[in-house]
Amino acid sequence: MVQVSILLWFPLTEELAFRGLVQGLIGSWPAGRVRWLGVSLANLAATLGFVVWHLVYQPSFLVLALIVPSLIFGFFRDRYDSLIPPLILHVGYNGLLLAAVAFIA
Repeated sequence: MVQVSILLWFPLTEELAFRGLVQGLIGSWPAGRVRWLGVSLANLAATLGFVVWHLVYQPSFLVLALIVPSLIFGFFRDRYDSLIPPLILHVGYNGLLLAAVAFIA
């Protein structure tokens, strides 16, 4: 059951909250669409929230590794104006992590 949560429910709720709500709201403001090196301010805000949220249940050194995937998820949210691409990427990312942990253990 934990694997189902990690593969489906966590990505769904996190993408709805951070890419949908935070990035969507801030991206609707002109300042939120300002880009630096291809990354929107809305994406940066969503990434900051995403990383801080993960500090609740993961060690800080692991959370820092989430910055790049989060920026990539946000890039695809901006690029396609949809939550489907980042959701698919997030599920795939979590699936690879689960497979790596299973392989190591």
